[in-house]
Amino acid sequence: MTKLAIARDLLHLAGRPSGAPHIVDGGCHVGRFALEAVDVFPQARVLAFEPDPDSFAAARRNTASVPGIQILNYALGETEGRAEFFRGPMTATNSLLPRPRSEQQPYYPPEAALDGGSFVDVATLDTICRDRDLVHIDVLKLDLQGGELAALRGAAELLRTNAVSALIVEIVFIRKYEAQPLLWEIWSYLDGFGYSMYALEEVKIGLYGSAAGGLRDGQWNQGDAVFISRELRQALDS
Repeated sequence: MTKLAIARDLLHLAGRPSGAPHIVDGGCHVGRFALEAVDVFPQARVLAFEPDPDSFAAARRNTASVPGIQILNYALGETEGRAEFFRGPMTATNSLLPRPRSEQQPYYPPEAALDGGSFVDVATLDTICRDRDLVHIDVLKLDLQGGELAALRGAAELLRTNAVSALIVEIVFIRKYEAQPLLWEIWSYLDGFGYSMYALEEVKIGLYGSAAGGLRDGQWNQGDAVFISRELRQALDS
């Protein structure tokens, strides 16, 4: 079962969504998750964010025939403004965070090195939703290459009112960006608003492309965590 299918079943269990669900895709890259969302939720209205100009253009092309998807050329963060953006040949790894300053062997491939010097616009989910009169998000997906906790901090009002039903958040067990939050930091933050973790999905282990073997190949690397609101938790456990 896919992460979106899990979210769909949880929402239906709680009697949501009615009509067209609202899905927010933070870090949509070239639009794959947004397209999957309208496949799982045919009536969905998807609001997606992608700061990288090339990925944004590709996402617009890939979703042009789907009227329910809108893509904005912003990064999501804790505060609004402009921020340095770090880019490399593997565009899916572009980030508001640089790679760590360390001589230790990293848990990402050499071709995923990043360079700074670019700048992008940053928005907060609280402001975007307030400006658009979007009062409830059925599914919030965040895949921001280390920026997930900052984006959640920028959605504090939505979380405080439990206006987000289900979250799908990329998490890591070992830092691959400078000051990247680990799973426990994101979990602790969401727990403060009454959100609980439902599942870990697509856990990746070891070094990408490594043939060396050894204990480092057993290190949990990254995955996706599904978190649910108090409303969904009550429906699930009642």
